[in-house]
Amino acid sequence: MVSRADDTPFSTGPHVAPAGFLADDTSPDSVDEGDVGAGAMTLAREVYVTPKKRGASEVIMARLSIAGGDGTTVQTMVTPTSGKRIRIISISIGINATAESDLEVYFGAGANITTTVAKAIIDMKIAASTIPSNMPFIPWPDGAGPLGAVNDVLSVRHSVAINGKYYALYREE
Repeated sequence: MVSRADDTPFSTGPHVAPAGFLADDTSPDSVDEGDVGAGAMTLAREVYVTPKKRGASEVIMARLSIAGGDGTTVQTMVTPTSGKRIRIISISIGINATAESDLEVYFGAGANITTTVAKAIIDMKIAASTIPSNMPFIPWPDGAGPLGAVNDVLSVRHSVAINGKYYALYREE
């Protein structure tokens, strides 16, 4: 092994092996536990280094605004592209209501969050003392946030009439 002083220019030598990556944007190959595989790159030889699932879309922002709407009626915030699933990166909420409210954010078009509790993302009570309320965004690591089923919409529901704005950052997978 050849040693070099700090900050000396790099040059190839007998002990350097180039790294290789696989260009396969059309049908990425999967590996089994214990297999060895090549890293992935684009067709322009740019190595994939973003922490997202291969094949996932770019980050998309959705906004839902409810002006005096009946919070007891489910509102669809995002409808994914047919055959895709929504992976949440973050959610931010700002509301103004006249009374204490239950807030539900969940996957699916059920009438409320109890339709399928396993699809819940946010289920909380907003106290009257905190209204109006701007909740800081709720983040998840990119690629590790809640994931809906194929074709599941992202729904929002309150227990009272509210004025609100909802923002979601997500990817489609």
